[in-house]
Amino acid sequence: MEQKLNAKKREEEAKERENAGGAAQVSLKDARGDGFLNVPIRNLTVAAYLRCLYAAIEFAPSISLKFHAIENIKDPLMFRTITQLCDSTNWDESAGIGAKYLRVMRHIIKLPLNKGVETTDMLMHYELVSSVCLKILGKIIEKINKDIELT
Repeated sequence: MEQKLNAKKREEEAKERENAGGAAQVSLKDARGDGFLNVPIRNLTVAAYLRCLYAAIEFAPSISLKFHAIENIKDPLMFRTITQLCDSTNWDESAGIGAKYLRVMRHIIKLPLNKGVETTDMLMHYELVSSVCLKILGKIIEKINKDIELT
């Protein structure tokens, strides 16, 4: 029932737009599909975010703050969100997204010296990092093949 009401509401809104402007107006976000207006600035912003994460870990004022930052990034939701954010930039080489991501994640997936084995909760983290490595290596192979074709 609710789906029918939503469909009817969308139809009415479409009719109103047609009557108001002669034709249905599509927003720029809908026309582009991805919703990003300035991709280079967005990529640089994501790169800056990764630099901040790295600085929070590498240059933390105390060991406890360093471990707190690592634990926050280890949270599955945060880890997945960071990975999705970087993936949405298509691992932009000019901003160095892949290198910055891997530099942060090496701290996250590092096994502490006082532990003999890792918990099973970290399997998702390892899987995500390995798939990211595959994507980044695929981009590197593409660049090498293009360079070989040019010579």
